[in-house]
Amino acid sequence: MSGQSRFHRMFAFVLLVCLILVQPATATELYYTFHDGERGGLARLVIDSETGEVGSHDVLFASADCQHPRKLAITDCGRYVIMASEETGRHNLFITNLQNDPPTTETLRFLTEPDEIRTFGTKAIIGGSSGNVITVDLEEPTILARWNARSDLSPSGHKTEDLVVLPCGERAIMSFQKDNRSGRHRGSRMVIVTLPELETVVDLPLPRNRPELHYPDVPREQGPNPEVIHLSPQTNTFFVSLDLYGGAALADLDAVLEGRWSNLRYVTTAVDESWGDAFPDRFVHFSRDGREFVLALNSGEAGGGVVIDLEKREVIARAEMRHGLETPIYFDRLGVVVATPAGKMKRRGPEGLIRTFHPGRNLHLLDVSQLASKGEISVEKHEMEHLLFRTAPVESGTGSLVLLMMGTDVPDQIGVFDLEKREFRTVIAAYGEIARTAGSRRTSR
Repeated sequence: MSGQSRFHRMFAFVLLVCLILVQPATATELYYTFHDGERGGLARLVIDSETGEVGSHDVLFASADCQHPRKLAITDCGRYVIMASEETGRHNLFITNLQNDPPTTETLRFLTEPDEIRTFGTKAIIGGSSGNVITVDLEEPTILARWNARSDLSPSGHKTEDLVVLPCGERAIMSFQKDNRSGRHRGSRMVIVTLPELETVVDLPLPRNRPELHYPDVPREQGPNPEVIHLSPQTNTFFVSLDLYGGAALADLDAVLEGRWSNLRYVTTAVDESWGDAFPDRFVHFSRDGREFVLALNSGEAGGGVVIDLEKREVIARAEMRHGLETPIYFDRLGVVVATPAGKMKRRGPEGLIRTFHPGRNLHLLDVSQLASKGEISVEKHEMEHLLFRTAPVESGTGSLVLLMMGTDVPDQIGVFDLEKREFRTVIAAYGEIARTAGSRRTSR
């Protein structure tokens, strides 16, 4: 072989290696539920995690039999997506197998209206109305077990609000927010069940110790009304938000898992430290400088946000901001939480709570980089052309790209926004009105 030929082959090999090295290492997949006026369904957007460029954008499933697509979840392995349509009397669970080419979707029927979904392995637990909870094998797909709070709890339970699968993957903890309208089926409690069997192992009511905040003639509003759960094994802290009390409950995690309260305390999330009007509604759990925090965003008229130190179990920072900020995402490298003003607002009326929506155009950047040193949050706002509803992370090495779901008319728009440059990389049209999102990260090579 001539020296020139060997050189050409070596050059070609080096060129090939270089081309491989400059290929995008990862891509982010965004899955979202949508409705286009006639059909509801599931779509997938694939973007380059470094550049934000769109690789593909496809409808994976759409049907006129799916009229209210809302909640969805993707398994950690990235093989299955499960979506719930908030309706009864028909098949309302849609399981998409992403391993098939093209992906295929099968359906199951939740007896009543399904709500929250959490996955564990290739299975899922789903809660819904009338106290119903099921577990599902996503590979088959089949329903593995059924459980009902009204028949399997004493006193009977109303309905699940939040679901969290414990790190062991063998149990799930559920919050029950309100009593039902008659007060017969009880909320304001935490329940732990086994997975996938759904056997009750813990039923732990929360103290209803602020009666001045209750509505005496409205059974649904006569307790702390717990909602969103966060678990911190590192600090041995259990966290759950308290809707009607306008705060959060903090306690020893190991004791809760054993079915008892230990070191339980309530803290308010109102900026002025009052009780009963903050209505904390959205949360993000993050670690910074070796400490764990929860940022709570309020939907009460006064808005505001607070940061709770999970080890100290106290509020360490409070900041004024608008009400109804949605889907907060923490960016570690920037020390920033990003949130959109979807605008949910709750307030106390003479006969119960009143909920309205007032969306806005200002992207909120909440600087939490000074928490450890100064205990402060600063708020920066950037006005956009369209109303902003939801965010989703772009998992990249740069850690500065975020997906924004926005719009004024259907279809919604999806924008890839660069947080450092404060500009859009890409904006594309969605396949309809976006309801919920879920994401995953995959290797491109």
